[in-house]
This record gives sequence, C-alpha cells and structure tokens, in this order.
Amino acid sequence: WFKHFCSVRVHSMTKVCCDNALGDVHTLGGAESQVVLQNAKYTRRGNPELGRLTGREKEFEELGDLTALYEGLSTKTRQHVNPLADHFQLPTPAPDWSKIFEDPMLPLQIDVGCGSGRFVLIRAQRMLKRANVLGMEIRQKLVERALAWASRLELRNCHFIFTNATVSWKSILESYPGTIELVSMQFPDPHFKSRHHKRRHVQPRLVREMATTLAPGARVFLQGDVPEAVRWMRDMIEAHGDGCFALAPECINQPGLIRNEWETRQLLLEGDCDAQEHGEPFCDQDEGCEKSILAPQLPLGWSIDATAGWLPENPLGVPTEREIYVTQTKAMVYRLMLVR
Repeated sequence: WFKHFCSVRVHSMTKVCCDNALGDVHTLGGAESQVVLQNAKYTRRGNPELGRLTGREKEFEELGDLTALYEGLSTKTRQHVNPLADHFQLPTPAPDWSKIFEDPMLPLQIDVGCGSGRFVLIRAQRMLKRANVLGMEIRQKLVERALAWASRLELRNCHFIFTNATVSWKSILESYPGTIELVSMQFPDPHFKSRHHKRRHVQPRLVREMATTLAPGARVFLQGDVPEAVRWMRDMIEAHGDGCFALAPECINQPGLIRNEWETRQLLLEGDCDAQEHGEPFCDQDEGCEKSILAPQLPLGWSIDATAGWLPENPLGVPTEREIYVTQTKAMVYRLMLVR
C-alpha cells in the first residue's frame, strides 16, 4: 500500500513519515496525517490497481501511427513544479496568433494544465476548420514535445504555450482576435496540504481575468478524480467571478446527476492577498500573511443547490491521460460545466 512507514506515533499522532507519491510527510498532526492516508488512494503507490500509461492506449489511436508520432521524442520531466517560483511570476507575452493558427478568427478552446497534450491534439483534429485549440502547460519539456507532435500531425489549429496560466491568462489571451468559447481545467494537481493550496492554479486573480476575457456564452469545463480539488475550482469561480458565471443547465435538475461529494462543508479559499493585484507571488499564511481570503458569502450557492450535481459523463468526448488512468479502476470522476 505504502512503500514503507518510517515512524507512526499512535498515541499522539504527532508524526507520520511515509514515502509515497504525495511526498515525505513530516511532523503532521492527527487531522493532516489522516488526510495523507485518505488521499493515498489517488496515487500509484497508494493504489496498486492504477497502472502506468504507455501512450498507446486505444483512446489515442485516432492520432494515427503512434510509433511514427512518438519516435525520438521521449522525454522525462518532473511531476510537479513550484508555480510560485520567481521565474513563473512574469506574465508570458501573447504570441502572434496569425503565425501559430491558420485562421486566428476561429473560436478558441483552451485546456489549462494540458500535461502531455494528447487531449489537445485529439480535440484539434476533431475541431479542424471549426475551432483553434490551445494547451497551456507549466512544464517546458512537455510543451516542446507536444509542439513537435502537433507539427508531425500538421495541425494548424493547434498550439501549446509554456506558461503559468495563473499569472499569464490576461497577457496571453486578451489579444486573441476571435472569441474564446471553451476553457477546460482537468485533473489539476490537488496539492493536498493546506499550506500548498496557494499553488493550485485556480486562484482569485485567474478567475477575475477569465471573467473579463470570456464572452457571454463561453463554457468552462471542470473535472477531476479528487473531489476536494474540483470543488476548490468550482467554489473559487463562484466566489471571485463577480457573478459572471453560472452552473450550466445540464448540471441542474437533470436525471443522472451525481450528488456524492457535491457540497463543500468547510470553505477556506486561501492564497489571495494584496500582492496578487500587482502580479506578485501569492502569500503564505504559514509565513505570516494574514490575508487569506474567505468566500464573500458562506455557504456558497452552487454548493448548497439541492438540484445541482456532477455530470455522469465527459461532455467533450475526449479523455485526458489522467482520465484514462483513473477509469482503469472504475474510480469516480467529478465533472461539471459552467457558463459565462
């Protein structure tokens, strides 16, 4: 289950040290150590039923000859990076849209945190001549490889940008000449520890910039296998979207909606402070910042809406790598659609 337990002091639960995919956990109180144990099921070390992806699963076959596509482009990269590092706080400039897309006036679909990018590639193939598809990813090696794949597939409606979307949303997208019709945020890094919640990509600044750049009718698709992380995205957007977003009709009063894990019982939206208004790193309450932000109204309306729930299926019809990974065990995936 775990690789090993180094030490468990049961009488006080003041220290748990374990080596697992969540990282080494040191000097935890009882509540946080229980969270670590509970969240182990989302990792391959904590759940032996989860298998390793090869990139050759049947869901990717529509990309064509996978051997030719992957040849010479294998890469290794860190699973996690620190989005609060200084070099990730500088906004990324916008590209020349006419150079990266054959028709920059087409509607734009954006996948935030696109990972390896296969979802973006398949989506671009399906949206050929109908929409441009952009992947935003914070790990540079994955972006470079995805761009090489797009080039081999000769996709002129597909592009990838190496960036921290939390900081660079507006600088990149406010100049797009067409409309943004869809934003997807799928299987985000959950950053389980409360002191790392400021590293989650959906923060008040990003939500406010989305509200100003998305036109009415644009859709925002959220999904993940860690319910608390999906609720965080949903609740952040409701709390800081200035009333610009609503649950999509298919998430309200529809047969088959899933209510399990829908309601937020404790809500602390951390990571906002005055520094964010000036593009500075998010503050850390552990380091003395007392400006962690609470939702303006508790409880939030979407969370307590008894007619609302998670979507039973992926409405986009294209799975991400992580989605394939978790469905191997028939694990629950929490999905919802919002509308601007």
